[in-house]
Amino acid sequence: MRLSALFISILISTLIISCAPGNLIYKIPDIKNDGIKTGFAAETGLDSIKLIKMTEDISNNIFINIHSVLISRYNKLIYEEYFNGYKMEDKHELRSAAKSLGSALVGISIDKGFIKGTDQKLLNFFGYYPVINNYDKRKDKISIKHMLTMTAGFECGKIMDNMNSCGAQMYNHLDPIKYILDLPMRNEPGEVFDYNDGTPTVLMAMVGISSNMQAGKFQDQYLYGPLGIKPDPQNLGITSRDMLKFGLLYINKGKWNGQQIISKEWVEESTKISYKFDNPYNDGYGYFWWIRTFEVNGKKHQTYYAAGNGGQYIFIFPESELVIVFTGGNYNDYGFMNKREIVLQPFKIVNNYILPALIN
Repeated sequence: MRLSALFISILISTLIISCAPGNLIYKIPDIKNDGIKTGFAAETGLDSIKLIKMTEDISNNIFINIHSVLISRYNKLIYEEYFNGYKMEDKHELRSAAKSLGSALVGISIDKGFIKGTDQKLLNFFGYYPVINNYDKRKDKISIKHMLTMTAGFECGKIMDNMNSCGAQMYNHLDPIKYILDLPMRNEPGEVFDYNDGTPTVLMAMVGISSNMQAGKFQDQYLYGPLGIKPDPQNLGITSRDMLKFGLLYINKGKWNGQQIISKEWVEESTKISYKFDNPYNDGYGYFWWIRTFEVNGKKHQTYYAAGNGGQYIFIFPESELVIVFTGGNYNDYGFMNKREIVLQPFKIVNNYILPALIN
């Protein structure tokens, strides 16, 4: 009975594709030798007509500078489209979406015993510095968890300040790690969320110190290698399919094609709310993961997601077994004084096209 219903759903979807808006058609993603399974939208309970409408609107620049959209459900890639001249093989800088990969590397380091746990203190890793400037006792309290949750308490400036924030300024210094450690304190560790672009660089140094490996080699050996990801040697960019692999790794509780790369415990711990927000946009923050709830047709859909400047996103909806990837080129556009609210485009696409396309 269930198979018959599935067959009818696929048949109806196929028959009405010719009635879809414009000249666009729904295309099943290509099968590649990359470990990603592909499938048909209706097979996984998604309405292909709504997806075609999304393709049309992005193609007609209702949403601007979108470079790719990929959708996977039940571990099958069922939608893959590239826009504005971009192709499957093109690699994108992840920008701050890479923080979520950094969270994975910290988890792997803990899984393998290189780091003892998230309660381990920051300054314990950097005893080779004879002096820490702007020292006060609060710096002794900063833990790995505080770093992962953006609650370390450093005075860093605001991300909206662009080149004036500490995350940008750190690269003007011969020793970026020391620059971050020397920042004055603003808050007690663990009390206030204060986004700090320098935090991941310090954490990756800690991964390298604890494992006695360069952080890049650690990443290649324990994360990128098993996933078959080969980053661009210049800007470390990866493809949209590579981003999807990372999302699939998490939705499968740390497993990739049967291999446990990250522990299930770390996936669950790092993607739950560790710092709760009181705003209408996000529910809270995990370990370099944002947590948000969409509401569509009276149903709530909670996601945790990676977000990077320009429009690089990996959305993971555990309950729906849904992974969505976006890449884009809207760099440094934070949506202020802009009627299109460019920074919110991926959220609008998820809310207005993809989640409404869920049939079951």
